[in-house]
Amino acid sequence: MIYFIVFGDTAGQLIGSFNGYQLGDVWYSSRYFYVIFLGSALIPIVLKKELAELEWLSIVLFASIGIFIVVNFWELVQPSFVPETPKSKEFYVPDWGF
Repeated sequence: MIYFIVFGDTAGQLIGSFNGYQLGDVWYSSRYFYVIFLGSALIPIVLKKELAELEWLSIVLFASIGIFIVVNFWELVQPSFVPETPKSKEFYVPDWGF
C-alpha cells in the first residue's frame, strides 16, 4: 500500500507540474488515478502468480478427496474389525485380542 501511495503522489505531482497544477487539482493529477492505473496494470501479474499457486493446491485437494473416497470405500467393503456391542446398557469393554 505504501508503494501505491508513493507512486500515486509522485506521478500526480510530476504530471501536474508539467501542466501547472497541484496534486489533486484535476483528475489526472490525483493520487487515486495513478493508484488505480498501477493496480490495474499489476492485475495480470498478480493473477498469474496466484493461479500458479492455486494449480498445485487444487491438485493436492483433488488427490486428498480421491484418497478419502478410496479409504472410505475400502472400509465399507472390508469386514468390521470392531466387535459388535451388546444390546444391554451395561458398560462393555471389547476384547481386541491383544
